[in-house]
Formats: sequence, C-alpha cells, structure tokens
Amino acid sequence: MLQVIVNSGTGILSILTVAGASATVALCAFIWYANMRAAIWYIKSGKKILEHPGI
Repeated sequence: MLQVIVNSGTGILSILTVAGASATVALCAFIWYANMRAAIWYIKSGKKILEHPGI
C-alpha cells in the first residue's frame, strides 16, 4: 500500500516537474518574443519618440 502511494506521489511530482519546465520554457519564449517585438517597435518608432518627447 505504501509503495503505491510513493509511486503515485513520484508520478505526480514528475508530471509537475515536466509541466513546470514546459511552463518555464513557454514563459521564456514569450518574454523573448515580447522583447523582440518591443525592440523592433522601439527602433521603428525611435525617431518619433525623439521628435515628440512629450508623447
């Protein structure tokens, strides 16, 4: 009985670990993508920002 609990606990833990790793990778990819979009937007609109610092 105890072995079954340990096995299911390990299974849940491994599932959580895989899910956590996947979520971390997805989050990093999203942050990288958002940073790239922000950088591209900033470069494209950089002259406008310099010309109109009030906006």
